[in-house]
This record gives sequence, C-alpha cells and structure tokens, in this order.
Amino acid sequence: YAWFYLAVCYTETQQYKKAADVYENKVLKLDPANIDVMNNLAYVYREMGENEKALHWLIRAEEAKKGSK
Repeated sequence: YAWFYLAVCYTETQQYKKAADVYENKVLKLDPANIDVMNNLAYVYREMGENEKALHWLIRAEEAKKGSK
C-alpha cells in the first residue's frame, strides 16, 4: 500500500489536491471498498472547502461499512 501512504504523506503536508488524486486514481482503483481511503478523502475534501465531495465520500464510507457487515 505504498500509494496509500504516499497520499497520507500528502495529507500530512497539506498537499490536499495531490492526496485526493492519489486516493481516487491509485488507491481506490486497487481497493475500491477501502473505507479508510473514503474517510481520508472526506477529510481532504473538507480541508479543501469542497463540502459536497466530502459528504459524498462520507456517505460512500458508511455504505461500504454497512455492506461489510
């Protein structure tokens, strides 16, 4: 999960656009049901002021969580 940790590093250094790109175009392509990535995307988009995208990813994470039970 090198891509995941790269995105985390981007997030920690406030490079949110790069983080979102890696999460969406690399990590989720490899693991589309990764709830941690969805939650991280929600955080990243909230930090970027893109609240609708943040909400989208929170909802997707909740749906994935329910589906995994």
